Amino acid sequence: MARKVKCPTCDKLNPRDEVVNNNYNNRYYCDDCFKKKMDKVNEVGCTKQDYNDLYDYIELMYGRKPDGQIFQQIKKYKEEYDYTYEWMLLTLQYVFEIEKLPIQEDSGIGIVPYFYHKAQVYYNRIWDIMDKNDTIELIKLKKEPKKVDVNWNNKNK
Repeated sequence: MARKVKCPTCDKLNPRDEVVNNNYNNRYYCDDCFKKKMDKVNEVGCTKQDYNDLYDYIELMYGRKPDGQIFQQIKKYKEEYDYTYEWMLLTLQYVFEIEKLPIQEDSGIGIVPYFYHKAQVYYNRIWDIMDKNDTIELIKLKKEPKKVDVNWNNKNK
């Protein structure tokens, strides 16, 4: 008899060996809830790499590993505002590298909500311009350069 595990979404008890493939963040989901969870995760586009990139950038800019306050802010922005790790990173890059604002040690990443939309506008404009530049074709001129014979030995007197 397999041990039963509870689905964190619907609280349904399932035998562990039946839902072993439905493991996400060390939680065992029933089949329906797992599909919904994976659809939501894929839709939002949150990956472990995005999280690691955000973590590394914060560590680089602040000169220390993120503390509890920063983790709390990341969690809040993700859950309450539906911000993605990728856009939080791009917002911080916009604030510190484009706007050149100083780092405020005591506020963590509290500046993210104030510049999130502005950073989205900025990066979306850049990406639109890059897309338009990809569609432009350069025209090569077929006309060959004119040859001019220059004789330096015969000087006109």
